[in-house]
Amino acid sequence: MDSLSPKSLGPYGGGSYTGPGRSTSGGSEASSEGTSTTAASAAATTTTTTTTTTTVPLAEARFADLKEGLNTEQVTLGRVICSIHSEEEVPL
Repeated sequence: MDSLSPKSLGPYGGGSYTGPGRSTSGGSEASSEGTSTTAASAAATTTTTTTTTTTVPLAEARFADLKEGLNTEQVTLGRVICSIHSEEEVPL
């Protein structure tokens, strides 16, 4: 466990995490009554794209500090010490 350090948390270290941008696009179409050209219809359609990011504050927690259920805004660091293979669909 000596090789684990806070920098091992990667983007989740440093007290917060900023997620990648999520693009949303929306369009609005203006009425083109009275026109018969395709260019007029194309000019009447507007598409906007907005990118939003969310920053979540994170607190480092030891395993002993975690409670059963949802541990909101908590991050912990550990190492897998064994893995059990099961033929069942959901190994619990």
